[in-house]
Amino acid sequence: MGQQQHLHGRRPQLVHAPGGKQRHLWEIHLFKSTDGGTTWTAQNSGNPLTSLQIHAGGAYGGPGIYPTQVGGLYQLWYHAVNASGDLPTDIYRATSPDLINWTPITPNPVLTHLGSGFEFDQVADPCVVEVAGTSYLFYDGDNNGTSTAAIGVATIGEPVANVIAAVAGAPTRLGTGSVGQVPTVNASGGLSPTC
Repeated sequence: MGQQQHLHGRRPQLVHAPGGKQRHLWEIHLFKSTDGGTTWTAQNSGNPLTSLQIHAGGAYGGPGIYPTQVGGLYQLWYHAVNASGDLPTDIYRATSPDLINWTPITPNPVLTHLGSGFEFDQVADPCVVEVAGTSYLFYDGDNNGTSTAAIGVATIGEPVANVIAAVAGAPTRLGTGSVGQVPTVNASGGLSPTC
């Protein structure tokens, strides 16, 4: 059985915030298995991958790694806060030669929360796929104040390699699906249900 590595976002600790409030802080850790996934060992001495943190004291999590290296680098999409705290979150991209040392591509997010609707204070948990030369970014959008959430999808009409090479523009939101109606990419490259 081959070696496997897994990036995992978790809330490992309770921290004290200003005003005496307590909150959880999201972090990303790396685990490795040499027995096909039966047992896992924490990498990086069990420490979080802090090079992914956008702002000191800001949460980061929901890693979605692209399944193949591009240009010798691993590609990761994840959500993070560009301030101290847990919210609002936006989606960022980073690269790494070794899965431990990450370089965020820019200080600007790939996809930002809208401040309204289901994306009021959070776009998170990205998953990037390519179908028929088009890149799709599936994500979770949340309005934590009203406890509403949905799965959204954004697209760029370019292959993932072009997105990574930054020759493609910004993603375009296609729409959302409610729980049980998550937009999916069908074999012809179209979305079902239509967004």
